Amino acid sequence: MKKHLMRGIRIFQTAQRPGKWLVQWHPKIEGKRTTKTQTFASKNSATEFAAELCRKAKEHGRRTLNFQPEQWQGIQLFLKRIGEDTDLNAVADVWERHIERQTPWTLERAISQHLERRTETGKEASQRHVKARLKRTLDFFGNVRLHEIETEQIRRFLTVLRNSGEHGDWSISNHIRTLKAFFRRAKIEGWTKDNPVEAIENINILPLEISVISIADARKLFAYVRDKPISPRLALETFGGLRYASTAKMKFEEINWEERGIELPASKHKTRKRHFHEKMPGNAWQWLEAWRTDPRPWKMTPRQCLSAKSEAFTGAGVPHPQNILRHSFASYHVALFRDAAETATLLQHKNPELLFRHYKGRATASDAEAFFSIFP
Repeated sequence: MKKHLMRGIRIFQTAQRPGKWLVQWHPKIEGKRTTKTQTFASKNSATEFAAELCRKAKEHGRRTLNFQPEQWQGIQLFLKRIGEDTDLNAVADVWERHIERQTPWTLERAISQHLERRTETGKEASQRHVKARLKRTLDFFGNVRLHEIETEQIRRFLTVLRNSGEHGDWSISNHIRTLKAFFRRAKIEGWTKDNPVEAIENINILPLEISVISIADARKLFAYVRDKPISPRLALETFGGLRYASTAKMKFEEINWEERGIELPASKHKTRKRHFHEKMPGNAWQWLEAWRTDPRPWKMTPRQCLSAKSEAFTGAGVPHPQNILRHSFASYHVALFRDAAETATLLQHKNPELLFRHYKGRATASDAEAFFSIFP
């Protein structure tokens, strides 16, 4: 049985669904003609539905067939309120932003987004440390709503860190800086209205006293490691000014023997930029040459390097304050060559200011000459 109401709309029954009445019409979705079918228990209800489809199609045009009658009524009211010429995509964008603002940002979600933004802006160099500090923050607060965190709670968190005995002034200072940057972004992005860390003053840390290895200790250390595979890597740090993080990851093929330089890929450099390390003092190269044909130093993993370095200081009976080898290089190099810019370049510092504040005047020229005369 068929009954046509208007072209494109019909009421019918099928043998597959006895006792049921179907209304079928053909809306266009994304420019393509499709078929929609709705089932009713009686002919009257099917007829009423089909009649309403026809009425809307005659009143507002056949595009109403794309929607259920009640949907089209809502759309008409909406268009009347915003103006029929309004760009609906722009309206949708505004609505999505509104919904996002109404959704409370949790601490975990905000931290994840903050770390992603840092990566996008090329701040990967300190990402590992920032991630670790923010993880401690999340562990302390739990996944609370961002706007619930208050200044006094931040102070309590910093106090807990300090009282743990695992974090000194430098660590607390870095936590404050990290949290200020995090909440500054959160406020700008609209994740929260306030920056609870804004009122917290950073710690005024006095400059650390730089430790410089004595000539006697330097000789003892390198006499002890002369026949050990760790010696060329220690020499690069001590006499070449390289960071331990770079020497521990260095591979044999990154040594440019012809131009007497070290290729440091971006992944192995603190700045995350490629660097060619050259113009090292002659004794640094002699320690490399001594192991040029021996593969053992260049097969060591960073973990093995760290263990061998620690054992070298212990075995030689030499004190091992943090970064003493690199600090010693800087002090002796500027004392011997009296060229702060050249020393700063070897240290990969942006300018010589740090040298004058921390290294200048900590070694004599005669001691510096003896330091760079320690050969294999």
